[in-house]
Amino acid sequence: MENVSMMWRSDEPGPEGHGGRAVAVLEDGTDAEPILCEYTVQDPSSPRKGQVERFTTSYWWDYDGEAARQLAVAVRPVCDCGWEGAERYPALLDDPTGTEGDETSGPYGEWHAHIQQVLATVR
Repeated sequence: MENVSMMWRSDEPGPEGHGGRAVAVLEDGTDAEPILCEYTVQDPSSPRKGQVERFTTSYWWDYDGEAARQLAVAVRPVCDCGWEGAERYPALLDDPTGTEGDETSGPYGEWHAHIQQVLATVR
């Protein structure tokens, strides 16, 4: 398995539809809603130079309390299949790897355990 920042995928056969990620959790315990972002295209070679581009993001590290954005105090793991991790883990905005964990700890570890359970049922 590979821990790719924000989106986790299993490279083992069988768990299609089981991409995971860490979701930002706010101080009141609720999951953060997606943030609407916009920027002006600055690239002089772009035909869209000067145009405003809009997109939404839900990367946990974008909830940093800056520029009127909400502040993530924790993260929790979720999976595309609908599974949600039970634990909350501190959001360390200056340490993404420490926040997401590894195969044995943190939200990635909890998601990884979920994937192992899924694999055990398809083998």
